[in-house]
Amino acid sequence: MGIHAANLFFVALMVHRRLAQERPPAEQLTKFYLLLSLGGVCGGAFNALIAPLVFSNLYEYPIAIVLALLLRMGPRRPKPGANLLRRNADLLLPFAFLVVVLTASKTVPHGTWAVRGVYVAAAVVLAAWARRPVRFALGIGAVLAMTTVQNPALHAERTFYGVLRVEQNGPLHVFAHGTTVHGVESFAPGRRDVPLSYYIRRGPLGQVFRELPSRPRSVAVLGLGAGTTAAYGRSGDRFTFYEINRAVVGIASNPRWFTYLHDSKADVHIQIGDGRLEIAKAPDASYDLIVLDAFSSDSVPVHLLTRDAVQVYLRKLRPGGLIAFHISNRYLDLEPVIEGVERSLGLAGLAERFLVTEADARRGESSSTWVVVGRHRSDLDRLASDPRWRPVRRDSGLRVWTDEFSNILSVIRWNG
Repeated sequence: MGIHAANLFFVALMVHRRLAQERPPAEQLTKFYLLLSLGGVCGGAFNALIAPLVFSNLYEYPIAIVLALLLRMGPRRPKPGANLLRRNADLLLPFAFLVVVLTASKTVPHGTWAVRGVYVAAAVVLAAWARRPVRFALGIGAVLAMTTVQNPALHAERTFYGVLRVEQNGPLHVFAHGTTVHGVESFAPGRRDVPLSYYIRRGPLGQVFRELPSRPRSVAVLGLGAGTTAAYGRSGDRFTFYEINRAVVGIASNPRWFTYLHDSKADVHIQIGDGRLEIAKAPDASYDLIVLDAFSSDSVPVHLLTRDAVQVYLRKLRPGGLIAFHISNRYLDLEPVIEGVERSLGLAGLAERFLVTEADARRGESSSTWVVVGRHRSDLDRLASDPRWRPVRRDSGLRVWTDEFSNILSVIRWNG
């Protein structure tokens, strides 16, 4: 965050300085400010309207960096009498640099010292070009291309909510939203429809499903992902998924990429819209389990975590029903938030941090953190007897989150 904020500050400082240096005489200031405003409109329209349609990734950010660097002041024209190579060096050298760094990024094994060597060599070259604005800007563009160009995906799609990708890793299909994995399925023989990633049967969610009544169950899931939770469906069960992004529904429903929804034994329904607003329309006391799976490391829909939201979920729960929060997050510690809401409403809760080995991760399994909440301690008796589950961790200095108050800064993992 600090690096990107600093980049924005210095780029803005540089381009405003350039504007100030090239401002026209006073009698043309009206035209100057009109064109300045028009430029802002064009830039905003490109980012908001054109880029999501044209790009499958967030390419406008590195493009903006390169364009801003091209505006730097400095020598731009070759000396008179220079040969063809010298006259075009600012284009030819960065192009050769691009070929080299892209080749290196594809051939050098990731996570090795050789990769660090490539970046060090690239930094040395860029430092030598620092006083040549065009050459330096295009060189930076080459490095950004190396870091942003991703391996080909089975499917890539950009929406208002971010970049969605379905990638293949051996027999595994991986659904990624930005940097967060929202589902994994193995297409190896005999492994299809086996819940993987955060939803494995021996993990917290599998443990919760084992404690549900044996009768036909009604389950609500806020956040569809790859539809992995549907793998827990049995004949007679009813699963309702609430998903705000239509593109996610298209991906999860396509059996070429994921088959959890297609092959589920349960009666599966998908409701498109904001999860909290849509579940509020459901009949009261209609669900045995509500799964909150809409939180990612890139964004947290706070309105799904507040005390007011949990009161809505409680109205939709049957007696003895449970609410399961999937709160795995690289940057935020959401467990005390759930504890504060639980305590303020007089509920009972348990948490589990489930860890997998490297061998498990290669098979598509993931570590995860879950919190399960019920109206009464007796609703959690069977989970409470499992030593893997513990009381939800409390932060006495954290104020209860409501629709009127929340504080993301208070739950950031500042120490990583």
